[in-house]
Amino acid sequence: MIHHVYQRCNKSRLVSDVIIATDSDEVMRYCVQHDLNAQMTSVEHQSGTDRCAEVAQRLDTDYIINVQGDEPLIHPSHLDTLITKLSQSNVLGIATLGMEIEDLDLITDPNVVKLVASPSGVIHYFSRSAIPYTRDAEIAYPRAIKHLGVYAFERKLLLELCKLPPSINETTEKLEQLRWLDAGYRIGLALTDRDTVGVDVIEDVSRVEEILAKDA
Repeated sequence: MIHHVYQRCNKSRLVSDVIIATDSDEVMRYCVQHDLNAQMTSVEHQSGTDRCAEVAQRLDTDYIINVQGDEPLIHPSHLDTLITKLSQSNVLGIATLGMEIEDLDLITDPNVVKLVASPSGVIHYFSRSAIPYTRDAEIAYPRAIKHLGVYAFERKLLLELCKLPPSINETTEKLEQLRWLDAGYRIGLALTDRDTVGVDVIEDVSRVEEILAKDA
């Protein structure tokens, strides 16, 4: 799966280099055997952001994109969209992906993270709850946006984020990106019409394989 994600990221038009960051000897051996660009990182990291930042310290680049290795449906256009969002703004240091929710059942699913953003594309909040809340039942539900957990950072800002302590909202919702918002950082929203499906449990594998077969 990691090899598959690596290959898809390498098809991005705007990405200059793809690096697999891992603390696993098994993963590193595989990367060496298959000539994949990989770097070992500390086993002490609490998040993928921390792991990504360790590698970023060694690089001379403007932007870093953090793609988790369990996102086999990542598309090259996702990465291009994020880089374009950051490069066209002088007030944002972080960008992430979102897409409109069509299945209303997902709005109340706590495993699906939702977000609220301004018309200009600056994110106000992320939540596992249904946001925005519709107080009046007779009003149709407004546009709801699902968060896709892929981030692009300005390199220098990424290194700052890893020094922040956990915030109350982060601890409550178990969403790391709330730490950044609580510290005053601005996160830009880049919309896409291509969904992603992370592989969190074994049942997700067959679901992803079915989707990939349809796209082939």
